[in-house]
Amino acid sequence: MTPCYQWWEVPYYWAGLKAYDAVAGTTNLVMSKYLNRVETMNFMPTLAEKNPETHAGLKGSILYYDGQVGASCLGAG
Repeated sequence: MTPCYQWWEVPYYWAGLKAYDAVAGTTNLVMSKYLNRVETMNFMPTLAEKNPETHAGLKGSILYYDGQVGASCLGAG
């Protein structure tokens, strides 16, 4: 999940992660999607509603999924 605290971050991150979806093609786990402020807070209630540095309010987030790696690939098992 990528939180967006500035209005321009929503289309910026959304477009970037949609490009990532396109590159992943059929191997993509789940397509990325936009969550509004309420959906974001329901999904991750501990997320800061205001950016601690700029004090800008949360606009929403982009939810995306990346690949998984088994422990054996990391030499841990």
